Amino acid sequence: MLALSTTTLALSIAPALRPAVVPVARVAAPTMVTALTKVKDSIIPANAKDTIQNLYGYQALAWGVSGLCAPAWTAGLIGVTLSAVETTIMQGMALGNLALAGRYFGSSEEGAAQTGFVWFAGWYWLLSNAVKAGTLSGPYVGWMVAWNAIMAISAARRQGGLYQVATNVDVDVVSSVLPRDQKASLRNFVGIQALGWAISGLFFSSALTSTLGAPRVTPPTPIHTRRPVPHAPRTHRSLLLPCTGLASTKMIAFLTAGGALTNLLLASRVFGGAANDAAANGVVFFGGWAVLTYLAKQAGTMTAANTNLLILWNAASAALCLKQLL
Repeated sequence: MLALSTTTLALSIAPALRPAVVPVARVAAPTMVTALTKVKDSIIPANAKDTIQNLYGYQALAWGVSGLCAPAWTAGLIGVTLSAVETTIMQGMALGNLALAGRYFGSSEEGAAQTGFVWFAGWYWLLSNAVKAGTLSGPYVGWMVAWNAIMAISAARRQGGLYQVATNVDVDVVSSVLPRDQKASLRNFVGIQALGWAISGLFFSSALTSTLGAPRVTPPTPIHTRRPVPHAPRTHRSLLLPCTGLASTKMIAFLTAGGALTNLLLASRVFGGAANDAAANGVVFFGGWAVLTYLAKQAGTMTAANTNLLILWNAASAALCLKQLL
């Protein structure tokens, strides 16, 4: 009887003597799937509402997808047949459009209108001049010119009118495309590179073409010994051409200018955005260019001496951005 009582007492006080176990919430470890989901979310819209952000963003997304996945079909809309180099440049421009689309989707109405005015007005100017120069002649080019004009005017009206925007666009654009600080941040790391490619494409297209491995041509003959060459192909030449001995076709110049416009606006949004948004843009931009450059090198399209360096740099930059998202 005493043994039974002792056993019962021991069993009754045993739970009280056990150490308290505090439940610990299980935290899921960041995975590559999570990081890639963030990249996907930085491109596609968060909703399907009838907003100005979605109106502009869907257009950038459509040009990004078509230019990257169907460059030949996209070029057919503007009446041109792309060479191998031109195809790579169009696909690179599409990467910028994809990143810019996400910036539209996640922007405020005022921010979308400001970016949209410069984007559509810039494309109106590029398309109009390309038509005048005979670079573009597709059946839809005229409609594209008119559409970009309408979109630019619409964006201007949302900022107080065309006159007010036109008189302040130089100050607004210049201030927005500069870094907000001088810190060694990922935001500045991505934004400065996008800005650098924009400046190169706008003002030094021949140097940029040489970086990508454009074919070399015979240096120009001095004027006093030059002889006319019948039916010589016309090429677009920049101020650097006499020094580099490189030729860039009018179509390459058009594509590099379009890509530079997108990169300029992307840089402005990266500088003024969050680090994770900059990282997501960097994965798309740098990772895409690493793949495009590698494929072009394997196909013999890009033959510059620094092609391997470009591949490594873009791949490393994409890895650094991806690390931020993990």
